[in-house]
Amino acid sequence: MTIITAEALRRGQPVPELSAGRPVLVLGNFDGVHIGHMELMRAAFSERKRSGGCCVVWTFDKPCGNTGLIMLPDERNRLLANAGADVIVLEKFENVKNLTPEEFEGGIVRGQFNAFACVCGYNYRFGAGAAGDAGTLFRLNDECGVKTVVVPQVSLDGEAVSSSRIRGLISSGDMRTAAKLLGRNYYLKGEVEYGNRIGRTLGFPTANLSVPDCLVEPRYGVYASSVELGGRIFPAVTNIGVRPTVTDGSAVTAETHIIGFSGDLYGSELKVCLTDFMREERKFGSAEELAAQIGLDKERAVRSVR
Repeated sequence: MTIITAEALRRGQPVPELSAGRPVLVLGNFDGVHIGHMELMRAAFSERKRSGGCCVVWTFDKPCGNTGLIMLPDERNRLLANAGADVIVLEKFENVKNLTPEEFEGGIVRGQFNAFACVCGYNYRFGAGAAGDAGTLFRLNDECGVKTVVVPQVSLDGEAVSSSRIRGLISSGDMRTAAKLLGRNYYLKGEVEYGNRIGRTLGFPTANLSVPDCLVEPRYGVYASSVELGGRIFPAVTNIGVRPTVTDGSAVTAETHIIGFSGDLYGSELKVCLTDFMREERKFGSAEELAAQIGLDKERAVRSVR
C-alpha cells in the first residue's frame, strides 16, 4: 500500500500499484472512515475485480475545515489502508479549489489516473464553489467512457450516516450511537504525557493524553473506556476536560485510569476507546471527595465495559 501526495505524483514519482491497469478512483473526504465510507470501499472493490487495476482513494491531505475533526489525518489514512485502499493520494485543497468540474474530471480523473471507474457518495461535491455534484461527475465521465458508481445514502435508525452527525454525537457524549455509525468505538490516540501526578497520590494513577485543538471536543465528563495493552483489553475510567478540582488551567486533556494495570506508559502511544458517558466533570470540595467519586466511577466502568 502506498500513500503519496498529489504533488509527488505529478512530479512523476513512481507508484508500482498504478502500473497494474486502469485504477478505480474513490473520491471523498473520509473524516471518521465511518460505515457510509465503507460502502464506498465495497463498491470500489466490485469495480476493481472488473478493471484488474488497483483501488485509489483520492482525498485531501487535511479534511476540509481542518477543525472539529473526528480523527487526525494520519489515523484516517491508516484506517483507509486497513479498509483495502491500495493507494491513497493526498491533495492540497488550494491546488484544486478553483478547478471547474470539467477541469477536475479531465485533469484528475482521466488525465492523472486514466480511471476505469469513479466511486463517490450521493452527496459528493467538487469543483470551484462546489459547482459539481455526483450527477455532474456521472455525466462528464459518461461522455468519456469512464464508469461512475454513486453510492446511495446509508442510514441508521432513520437518519443519514454522516461525519457531521457523528461529530454531534461525540460533542454530546453519545458514544454508543457514535460507535454504531463509525462501525467501531470512538477513540483518542496519542503519546502518554507527564501530568501533575495528582491521580497517583489519590490511589488512581492516570495516563494523560492531550486532545488536539483540531479534533471535535468530546463532552466534558467521565467515561467508561477501554485500553488494549500487551494483547489484553483493560477496562478504564477516562476524564475529558480541564480538571477543575486540581487545576485552573484551560488545556483539554484525557486522563485515563487503567483498571488492573500497573506500569510506566510515559512516552508510549496509547489508544483509549470511549464507550459510555457516565457523568459530568465537576469540581469537588476536597481531594478525598474526588477520590471517593473516582472509586464509584471505577466500579461502574468495569460493569459497563464488560
